[in-house]
Amino acid sequence: MTVTVDRAFCNRLTVHRPDADVTYQPGVDVDGNPVAPADLDGGYGARAAERALGRGITIDLGLPLERFGYFKDQPLGAAEVDLGQVTIAADGTVTWNGERLDDPAQNAIAAACARLEREGR
Repeated sequence: MTVTVDRAFCNRLTVHRPDADVTYQPGVDVDGNPVAPADLDGGYGARAAERALGRGITIDLGLPLERFGYFKDQPLGAAEVDLGQVTIAADGTVTWNGERLDDPAQNAIAAACARLEREGR
């Protein structure tokens, strides 16, 4: 199926453009005060992190039983209920238990509108 996207359609879409003051600024906190870098004493190493994230990352999610009111103040309360896995693939695709969390059609429309804007059409 082919969908044609024109400028009038793109103008109806809401585009998020964050203000410059909300963009990450290295070396300063939210109030503009200087802060120490996160990699004190050498840190993890940018190249090692890049290699690790280049393969993607999977995060196991769970909640302790005590959050549901069971076994409060007991060792068993720390046991977790499995909620699943969030995986961020090397290509940026995000899945929850293997199901994609993005909308491919919406992404395609946004990409087409971005091309129109870049081309000045």
